[in-house]
Amino acid sequence: STQALSGPVATIGGPVAEGLKAYFNWVNKNGGVNGRQIKLVLQDDQFNPANTNFLTRRLVERDGVFAIVGSLGTPCVLSVMDYLNNRGVPFIYPAAGATGLAVPPKKYVFPYQPNYLVEGNIMVRYFAEQRNFTRIAVVYRNADDGQGGFASMKEKLKDYPNVELVEAIGVDPG
Repeated sequence: STQALSGPVATIGGPVAEGLKAYFNWVNKNGGVNGRQIKLVLQDDQFNPANTNFLTRRLVERDGVFAIVGSLGTPCVLSVMDYLNNRGVPFIYPAAGATGLAVPPKKYVFPYQPNYLVEGNIMVRYFAEQRNFTRIAVVYRNADDGQGGFASMKEKLKDYPNVELVEAIGVDPG
């Protein structure tokens, strides 16, 4: 797994890594998988897609890992998704909601969290139906993840003609 163990989102990557370690330890204590122990190899990509790409290729080509598990963040996971799928390496539990992870489906990519299309729909529905808002503003990350969620929100707003999008601000990921 590649994780942001340092860098701008280490506060997320560290706990994800600890959760993976805890789960793999539990599996191994309980007999492993078909009697085989699982070895978790963690690499610090610092939430930098160039690092993710290099480290993932090294894990696959040099270390011969069976799968990549739990890598963190849309820019990072998208940078290696096609490479892993084309190599036939299972990409399990990528910690991102980018639509491209699930749509269209890929043979070796197994996303787990709702994609941003689903989240955008849920947010608009909540604002319109639960909070009865008639005016909303959106601040989104101006990258694949944020743009996907924002596009979903704009599409869902068509179902609520009484709700006006008054402002949308895309924020540079850097």
